[in-house]
Amino acid sequence: MPLRSGLSHAASGFTSLVASAYLSAHSAVLMNATRAIGRTVLTVAPLGLSAYVTGLLVVAAAVSFVWGVAYHLRRHGGVELTDERDYM
Repeated sequence: MPLRSGLSHAASGFTSLVASAYLSAHSAVLMNATRAIGRTVLTVAPLGLSAYVTGLLVVAAAVSFVWGVAYHLRRHGGVELTDERDYM
């Protein structure tokens, strides 16, 4: 499995990070939202990073998650449980 889809996952992570950074830097609303998310995370887990960087990482992870779900649904379709012996 990683041999066939590892490049897609790596590309999604990189694309998500770049897209999140670009969108956050060029939109005041997104920049403020990213900082607010970062501040919220930093109140729970003091990571030693700035609020902007922490928020950027959280946003990039969220975009990567959505990308992964969309990739899975596109590649494998919906979930079909035809026979439970297939999953043992």
